[in-house]
Amino acid sequence: MEIYEKVRKYLYENIGHLTTAGTPRFDLSQNVWKIPVLCKTERGILIVGEFQVDKNGKFVNVPTKEEMLRTVSCCLFTPDL
Repeated sequence: MEIYEKVRKYLYENIGHLTTAGTPRFDLSQNVWKIPVLCKTERGILIVGEFQVDKNGKFVNVPTKEEMLRTVSCCLFTPDL
């Protein structure tokens, strides 16, 4: 799975070893692959962002490290309901 490996490698090299790519899914309406970013935390695995990759394997949208950290922070410091 080429798309998965490309995103996984990007995350490992640019974000860190506690993140990885989730299962890619193709969005027919936008004609892009959407790949969730998974992050291992003390509360379990969280989805902290989403990559979009076109059919040719080029990144269309890459979540920033700051966006992903903000998501983790919100999830970890929000009281359970």
